[in-house]
Amino acid sequence: MLAGALVMAVLAAEGAPGETFVHLDADALAVRLVRAGGETVCTSPCDQWVGGLDSAFHILGEGMLPSASFRLSATQPQVDVKVTPGNFGSGEAAMYGIVLGSFSFLTGATFLVVAAALQLSGALVVAGVVLLIVGPALFVLGLMAARNAVTRVEVTPRARSGVLEQNRDLSDSVAVVPLWRF
Repeated sequence: MLAGALVMAVLAAEGAPGETFVHLDADALAVRLVRAGGETVCTSPCDQWVGGLDSAFHILGEGMLPSASFRLSATQPQVDVKVTPGNFGSGEAAMYGIVLGSFSFLTGATFLVVAAALQLSGALVVAGVVLLIVGPALFVLGLMAARNAVTRVEVTPRARSGVLEQNRDLSDSVAVVPLWRF
């Protein structure tokens, strides 16, 4: 009797064919797992079975940049989806840093070429040197900000805990009870 109940519980913990149990965890509130067609599958924090694994998924949330598309695999029956949201502020800072850094560098180089061609010294040379130093610094800061602007999604296999963790109608099955309780 006990062995039969455990087998039923293990089968129920596996989900239907073509489904994966998803644990969605994020550093921000109200992060949504969205199917490529725009259907919201779940909102963090979330623990549920997800079907339709043949479609692409992405992460959306208020005040954060959308993630790149990714797929869930039926070969992994349970996964942890960890989201580190990127933000619009870092994206804007990246754009300004890269554009202004490039412009400053090119302007500084132009000032030095003109000063050399006209055999000038003084303010034009100083401005050219300053812009040649400031330009790459702004560019590097822009690249660093761009790294923080990207929403990162990490999908890893979930360790099985022995406890049924799902939001699913299991009226015809048995909940898993850790063996140490018997």
